[in-house]
Amino acid sequence: MSRRRALAGMAVAAVLLLGAAPQASPPENAGAPEERPAPLHADVAALERAVVDATLAYVHSDCRAARAALDRIDAGCRRLSRDDTPKAPDDVIVYDETFHKTVDLAREFAAGEQLERSFDQFVWAQRACRLCHGQAQAAKLMPPHPPKPGP
Repeated sequence: MSRRRALAGMAVAAVLLLGAAPQASPPENAGAPEERPAPLHADVAALERAVVDATLAYVHSDCRAARAALDRIDAGCRRLSRDDTPKAPDDVIVYDETFHKTVDLAREFAAGEQLERSFDQFVWAQRACRLCHGQAQAAKLMPPHPPKPGP
C-alpha cells in the first residue's frame, strides 16, 4: 500500500511540475520565429494527460496502459536533430536524446511486462524533461517558469 501511495504522490508531483511548465510560446526577447527552433510540444495539455495516465498505469500495475501512455508521451515530444535549421543548442539536443532513449526503454520494458524496470525509466524520463527545460530556459528558448501560486 505504501508503494501505491508513493506512486500516487509522484502522479500529483508530475501534474504539478507539468502545470508549472511554460507553454510553447517563446519569451519576447527570443528573436524572430525563423531564428528559433520549432516548439517541441505541439499539444502541452495532451502531453500532461499522457504523463498522468502513465503514472496512474504504474500505480495500477497495468503495463498495457503504461505502454499506451508512453507512446503518447513519445509522440508529444518532437525529436531534435543536429541538422535542424535553426539548430537548438547542443546541450538541449543531448537532453532531448536522453529523454527519448529513456522513454524508448520504458516502452520496451512495459511491452515486456517488466513494470518495475519500465517505471524506473519513466522516472528518469521525467528527470530528463526537467533538465532539458532548464537548458532551454538558460538558452532563452522558452520563458522562465511562472511564479508558484500563493498559499
